[in-house]
Amino acid sequence: MRYIIILAAALMLVACGNEENRVMDSNQENIASVKFQNMDLKVVGDEFVLSGEVSTADDEVFYVIEQGEERLQEEKSIKLDATTGDWIAFELNETIPETTENSESPLIVMLYGKDNNNEVVNPNYIPIDLGK
Repeated sequence: MRYIIILAAALMLVACGNEENRVMDSNQENIASVKFQNMDLKVVGDEFVLSGEVSTADDEVFYVIEQGEERLQEEKSIKLDATTGDWIAFELNETIPETTENSESPLIVMLYGKDNNNEVVNPNYIPIDLGK
């Protein structure tokens, strides 16, 4: 009888351990990552060019342009040539919105990725010095 109780307790512990692994595996499916490096920003007249490298498993990254609390440009995507997780070069060319001229807040480009739930992942904020 004692062996049956020990065996039942062991089976319950094993079953609980398997459930935790299953929950952990399903949570890991939603994990997304995006990393940026070697960022370079050049402002020429009323345009800017942002270049750098990105590492992600997705085929695109996203960006918005903000100033203070105001979003000046809605979300746009940058299509990437590969999705290997290696570093991929990208370049972003945009016109500086005219509404930025009279504001004291800096212009900010926010680069980021998205997870399976369409949530922002690893936002990176790059200020644009307009040299005023």
